[in-house]
Amino acid sequence: MRGENNTKRGMVRGSLFETVLRILLEQSGFSLVRPGAEHAGKVRMNRANFVELKGRGGWHQIDCPFDYDGFIPFLYPVRLLGEAKFLQKEVQKNSIRSFIGVLKDIQENYFVDDSLTDSMVRGRRMELGAFFAANGFNPEAEKLAYTHGIRTISYRNNLAIADIKDRILLLEERYISSAKLSESGRGGRKDFIEKFEMVLRGEKTGEEFAWDFDLQPSAGQALEELGDFLREIRTNFLASTDTGVLLHFLGEEPFPEELFSQSDEARCRVRYVLTGQETRFYLVFSGDERERRFYFTPPDSLSEAALFGGNVLDEKERHLKVLHTQIMIKGLRRSLDIKLDQDWLEARRELNMTPETF
Repeated sequence: MRGENNTKRGMVRGSLFETVLRILLEQSGFSLVRPGAEHAGKVRMNRANFVELKGRGGWHQIDCPFDYDGFIPFLYPVRLLGEAKFLQKEVQKNSIRSFIGVLKDIQENYFVDDSLTDSMVRGRRMELGAFFAANGFNPEAEKLAYTHGIRTISYRNNLAIADIKDRILLLEERYISSAKLSESGRGGRKDFIEKFEMVLRGEKTGEEFAWDFDLQPSAGQALEELGDFLREIRTNFLASTDTGVLLHFLGEEPFPEELFSQSDEARCRVRYVLTGQETRFYLVFSGDERERRFYFTPPDSLSEAALFGGNVLDEKERHLKVLHTQIMIKGLRRSLDIKLDQDWLEARRELNMTPETF
């Protein structure tokens, strides 16, 4: 809130942002890790409702700990350890460096006795690190993360989540202080975040939330709008590229399942619009007559080419030639390849079209 230091303000924004991310990840097929008999001695919930995982040297708070329901041969079940930051600027190298230590400590917390017990086998996971940043990454931070196998996901210029970010900023600037977030006597942070999530899911009104925490009625209205924007997102999937980039695609239209009725492959086109000094990239499927848009934040080199006159087509082909994703279609988990439409790409090259017409 205005008047607090940047660290406390960043903590509030981060708490609200990670709640949004948890909902989106659950919709994408991930299951939130919670304390239970299966994770005894490995996972706990502290008094502030933070999930903590045990490392070799101690317990570590994890913003977005998720198990992935899919099975990959030759790998232990995958566990996502996600860190979320909503800073006013890009994530810097020091944040990545801290996360590397946390990830390594948790990954190395496996011991084998003389006899292999059932609890050892059941508890083993393949822990993978991911860093989610509302406003992107410093280039050095991104390189450091890549070197240590940490996936980075930016939402810096993702149009589908822009209104959500704006409402989080509004709530933090005007209404929600760090003291309010962790207010004693009201269940603390645990109660606050649980009820905040209920509003986002449509299970509680913003007016009720504002009343519960002595906030102005306009705070409840802003929170209602945040929930509305989140629920408008009807398509939400993560995809990896052959160059190691992880992208989060979001859209207000349903995913075109019909294009994959006979195949696990489809062709796509990647376009963008310029709004001031921002490029808003989106994907459309070549066979989709409705041309539904799925927005994402691209690699920096592609954004820079669009803004400063580089070879946008070459950058698209280099980074986005094939996208690999898994999506539930009619109750079945499908592994899909979304390939850049080469016919369309070559036609653009021949016509030497301007960026705005991509």
